Amino acid sequence: MGRNLRTAAGAAAILAVFAAWLMLKPGGERVLIDLVDELPRAKDRRPTPETFEVVNATLSDVSQKAIFMRGQSRIVYTVAVPRGAWLKLSLGLQPEAWTVEGDGVFFQVGAIDQGGYTELFSLTVNPFGHPGDRNWHDVTLDLSRYEGQTIDLSFNTLHSPPSPPGGPRRDDRQGDLPLWGSPRIVVR
Repeated sequence: MGRNLRTAAGAAAILAVFAAWLMLKPGGERVLIDLVDELPRAKDRRPTPETFEVVNATLSDVSQKAIFMRGQSRIVYTVAVPRGAWLKLSLGLQPEAWTVEGDGVFFQVGAIDQGGYTELFSLTVNPFGHPGDRNWHDVTLDLSRYEGQTIDLSFNTLHSPPSPPGGPRRDDRQGDLPLWGSPRIVVR
């Protein structure tokens, strides 16, 4: 019995070392917050919580767990930002949108702290007008400026890209099937 216990303890130690190596190896990352899993606990989901759905989405043979929303929307998460934190995610439109004429979806990520709102990233994805948009767009954002703070992270989609200065506001909803692929807070 003593030998079996030592063997089991040794195997457990080897597995623990291997798991630590996988999480901390150079270039590796550790997921601290999976924002797809946290969707039900988001601070704000507009226009309604029913607007959002967790799906498995495949774009150009790459599958991810994603948040799908119907039309223009906003999700806000309250996050305590640790040292070495990064926000990683992918953006795309459902394949059904690729052949529907439209002007794309405007994705925007921002942070809200005591100083107000700061846009961290924005991108228009238009797979009908730009066939190169028929895939995931991977995004990695450094959150080090918010280290040690609790902030709100805002994920917004708009029906159309921003209008040129002085131009009329556009609201083309055709083919608007946006996906936030695997949004997560990681440390490296």
